[in-house]
Amino acid sequence: MLSIMPAVFVHGNPETASLWNELRSSLRRPDHVALSLPGFGCARPSGFGATKDEYADWLAEELERLGEPVDLVGHDWGGFLAVRVASLRGDLLRSWASDATGAFDQGFEWHRWARTWQRPGDGEAWVSRALATPIDIQAPGLAIIATADPFGREELFQGVADRTEARTLELDDLGHWWMLQDPRRGARALEDFWSSVRT
Repeated sequence: MLSIMPAVFVHGNPETASLWNELRSSLRRPDHVALSLPGFGCARPSGFGATKDEYADWLAEELERLGEPVDLVGHDWGGFLAVRVASLRGDLLRSWASDATGAFDQGFEWHRWARTWQRPGDGEAWVSRALATPIDIQAPGLAIIATADPFGREELFQGVADRTEARTLELDDLGHWWMLQDPRRGARALEDFWSSVRT
C-alpha cells in the first residue's frame, strides 16, 4: 500500500529536515513530510557522490515512492532541487514552490560562500547544463521572494517566474530563513497557494 503525503518539504544547506518543523506544525493539512537530503543529518546511500544531479535524481525517486503528485516546497539547495525536478519530472508534482528560483536566471551569480563550495569546472558545467535545459514545467509554481534575504535578487526571481508562469509571493521583511522567522505566515501563504491549484 502506497503512502499518500501530498506536501513534501526539502531543506537546504547546511540544514536538516527539522528546519520545517515549526512551519509544518502551523499547517492545517495533515498530509505532509519533510525529507532529509542524503548526508544532512543522515547517512548517504552507498555510492552516492553528492553531485547536484544525484541529489535531483534522489529527490525524483523519493517523490516516485509516494505514488501520486505532490505539492513540493524547497528552500535554498532544496529550492534549486525543487525547480530542477519540476523542469524534468513535472509529472511527479501537483505544484511546486521555491525560494531559490533566481538560480535559474542567466544573470544569477552565487554568493561568496556558495562559490567556495564549488569545485573548479564542475559547478560551472552544471550551471551551464541547467541554463541550457528548456523550462517546460507542467505543474503550477510559486516563486517565494523573501525580501530581506541577503542571498536573493528579486529581479532574477521575477524573470524565472515569468518564464515558468509561476506566481510570485513576496514575504516582506522576512529573510533567508523565512519559515523560522514567521512559520504561521509561511504556512498560510503555502495553503493559500495550494488551495488555488486545480487538480
